[in-house]
Amino acid sequence: MKPTRAIKFLFLCLFFVTPLLFTTLNSELFEMPKMFFVYILSILITSLHLINVINFRQPLFKRSALDIPLLLFLGSQIISTIISVDPHTSIFGYYSRLNGGLLSIISYAILYWILVAYLDLPFKKTIIKYALLSGVLVAIYGILEHFGIDKNVWIQDVQDRVFSTFGQPNWLAAYLCILLPLCFFRSNNKKQNNFYLFCILLFSTCLIFTKSKTGILAALISLPFCLNKKNYYYFFIVIALAGFFFLNKKPASPTPPTLNITASQDIRKIVWIGAIDLYKKYPVFGTGVESFAYTYYWTRPAAHNLTSEWEFLYNKAHNEYINYLATTGTVGFLAYLLLIITSLINFINPPAGGKHFFLLAAYISILITNFSGFSVVMISLFFYLLPALANEK
Repeated sequence: MKPTRAIKFLFLCLFFVTPLLFTTLNSELFEMPKMFFVYILSILITSLHLINVINFRQPLFKRSALDIPLLLFLGSQIISTIISVDPHTSIFGYYSRLNGGLLSIISYAILYWILVAYLDLPFKKTIIKYALLSGVLVAIYGILEHFGIDKNVWIQDVQDRVFSTFGQPNWLAAYLCILLPLCFFRSNNKKQNNFYLFCILLFSTCLIFTKSKTGILAALISLPFCLNKKNYYYFFIVIALAGFFFLNKKPASPTPPTLNITASQDIRKIVWIGAIDLYKKYPVFGTGVESFAYTYYWTRPAAHNLTSEWEFLYNKAHNEYINYLATTGTVGFLAYLLLIITSLINFINPPAGGKHFFLLAAYISILITNFSGFSVVMISLFFYLLPALANEK
């Protein structure tokens, strides 16, 4: 029996189950279970695809616009891993999260190529629907967190800034920013209009409860790319909710004079300076994939010692672009930019014709949230697989 149906089912599991996973059995509750699940499904999907190739003459890969940029990017990551200051970490990823290591990048790339090989319009619609259904569950949990459903479970004040199944408000916000444009994919379908309107309201509300400035900004910038005469009023819902948040934002409680909490944006600027100085020392291939935790100390600015996070271990530069610059050098950074630019062109001018502005908007939101943060498992999954959805037959 041809395993195509099983392959498509596993892809649906990838989009539906992955965002929901977390555990209390290890030190990293949220990212590690998601990453292991992606690895397991990647192995299963690849194995079934090879059975299709060998027994049923399924083409190994279907050519796409991202083939060369993705191969160049993979090549840059492999070279950076080989010469890394810590090849083990570069291969498997930093131990607390794993995402971003060479193995994870290879997994995402393989998933991209296999998804392109099996994608058609009905399957694309189903993928988006399952992604949104999973997002509904994540957002409902996040909204319930705001009202105290698990306030006694976490050390963090989860009622003030919700994080649902993602463990960090900014990561949840980045995920919701991707889903919001996907709601516009079928929003013109009158039969399903109420469902997509419900999703927009739900995701927007949960996004506001994360209190992520970057997330709200990303939504406001990206959503106009997928508006038309029939759905423009949806955008006003998001604007109204964002306005309600900023107008009703409570002033911060007075900080005790004995504490001096440094603003997160000030710390990020210091880390970025150190990361750029690190790049200047290793400008070609960087210090190695995912090696920032070990090498940032080599150029860490003295000003970092005067912040409230002087003793924190920074394993990312908190800017995806600067992080690639420092850890994979000019070669890795340019390959990463080429991958991004090719993806953007592919959304606007896909091989099958038409324009995928809702995918473009979702992808742009990733580029924005990555500027002041970094990709976690679900964000990386969308980063690599959203371009694949523009390649349906």
